[in-house]
Amino acid sequence: MITNAAELTATIQKLESDRMVQGFMIKQEFEDAYQSINPLNLLKGESASSQFQGNNMISTSVGLATGYLIKKWIIGKSDNPIRAMVGSAVQIGAINLMARYQGAIEIVGRTLLQLFLHKDKKQDDAV
Repeated sequence: MITNAAELTATIQKLESDRMVQGFMIKQEFEDAYQSINPLNLLKGESASSQFQGNNMISTSVGLATGYLIKKWIIGKSDNPIRAMVGSAVQIGAINLMARYQGAIEIVGRTLLQLFLHKDKKQDDAV
């Protein structure tokens, strides 16, 4: 509790100092966020990154492409705004599923690919 003018002045100075520090921290966080989404920095980081990050970028690209294709498949050539909203919702859902379960989707995809390749090999051997 503040009981005199000296304590009040000290408290005001402390609050102003805290405000300056918080302002600096917010500016620094904003600058970091801006730099992290800067396309040039994304490309620099990707070229110097590990293979995991490269695979992550590929998975993200596949997820975005899949979501887009699903949306186009649902909407088709329709100009119906309801279909467009449903298509957008399904697109977002597909992207989220691809991001959340990318490991499982990759395993299923590889398994299906092996099955198809193995099936084609058996058919070629039979002929």
